[in-house]
Parts: sequence; structure tokens; C-alpha cells
Amino acid sequence: TDGYAGFSCSGAATANIDMRGLEITRTPGGTPAYLLVQATSACVVNATIEGNRIDGAPAGLNSGLIQLSAIGGTLNAYVAHNRIRRNDTTTTEGAGILVDITNAGATGYLRVFANEIRGTFGRAGLFFSEGLFSSAAASYSTVVVNNVVACTGNPGLGTGIGFTVDSGSIDTTVVNNTSTGCARGITALRWNTGTASSRVNGHVRNNLVTASTQGLTFTPDLTPALVNDFNLLNAPSVANVG
Repeated sequence: TDGYAGFSCSGAATANIDMRGLEITRTPGGTPAYLLVQATSACVVNATIEGNRIDGAPAGLNSGLIQLSAIGGTLNAYVAHNRIRRNDTTTTEGAGILVDITNAGATGYLRVFANEIRGTFGRAGLFFSEGLFSSAAASYSTVVVNNVVACTGNPGLGTGIGFTVDSGSIDTTVVNNTSTGCARGITALRWNTGTASSRVNGHVRNNLVTASTQGLTFTPDLTPALVNDFNLLNAPSVANVG
């Protein structure tokens, strides 16, 4: 309660970390409670984060209840069967699961399967970032399958699954996910400081989305190689899908 489990690796090393079956809770107004895995300065981290239960609120806009980052390092992670609930409805900051790969040489492969995320998150229930606070291009790959994001507490706000890049790229497969009750279902956007060469590539298929504003929101010049098809959408609009 009111604590976190964290692992960070720095330097030319390879590290393996398992986080399984943990129960972490933040009391109202308590210390942020979360899981953290970080690879910095050329370290290679292989992480399994599976079957955990986290009940709380993110510490801030760029924080998550599960927070994964590579700052010049390599992060390969399997993130599955976690149950995440936001128990604070006073703000919409942060993410349920937040991934950020940033700085030159940073890379990784994220497999995100069958997680359940409940609550409204300003970044997204599932948020994948490249280049947060860095203009040095990084790139990584994700597979995002069979997850559920349900925006509750502040209905009609927040984002279900979000991708945002700066100067690099994210290659992704987003299949068989559900996003319900959010303002936007699935997004692919560029940071305000981003370059024209940045990209989100891959496939968005067979997802179920209900949204109060936009079902899919893709910046067209960012996503010429992001294919979306066979998605079932219930939303007022599909915005800027190229």
C-alpha cells in the first residue's frame, strides 16, 4: 500500500526481471503506487510483467500505473493479464500502462496482451510514446492484442489506446482490443515538437471501439503505412484517418 516496485538498469549489461502476482494500492491522497521498469545507457532489459493488480492514480501527466521506459537502452517486455483500476476521479492525468522509448539508440519490443484497464486517463489507458522530451530519434515495435480499456468515473473523457511519436517510429500490430466509454478510441499522433519524418506503421484491425468523440484519430502524414480495417466503431466521427 502506497509504495512501488521498481527496477532500473544502466550501462552495458543485460538484465532479466519478472514482476508477477503483485497487489499494489494507493490510498486517497497517498504516495503514488506503481510498477516501474527502466533501461538506460545501453542496458538491455528483458521484463515479464504478468498477473498484477494495481489500484491507484498516476503520479502525473507522464506517469503510469505500470511505467516502462528505455532511455538510450533496450527494453523487451511481455505485459499480460494485469488488472489496473484508477481509484481517483479528480483528474485525468497519466496512463494505465505507459511506455516511452527515447534518446538515440533506444529500442525495444513490447508485447501487451489481455490487460484490463478501468478508469479515465488523459494520456491513454494504454499509451505508447517515442521521444518524450527528446528530439533524438528512437524506434521500437509493439504487439497489442486482446486488451480492454474502459473509461469510467469521468465518462466521455480520456483515450483508450494511444501512440505518439516525435522524431522516430513505432511499428505496431493492434488487434482484437476493446476501448469503451472514452472520448477517443485509438489514436496515432505526433508530439508538438515532432519532425515530418516520424511514423507510426503497422496494422489496426478487428478492434471494438465506442467513443464519445472520435473512434480512430490518425494524423494522415504520420500514418501512410498504418492500415486500419475490420474495426467495429460506434462514435460520432473518424478523424483524420489517412
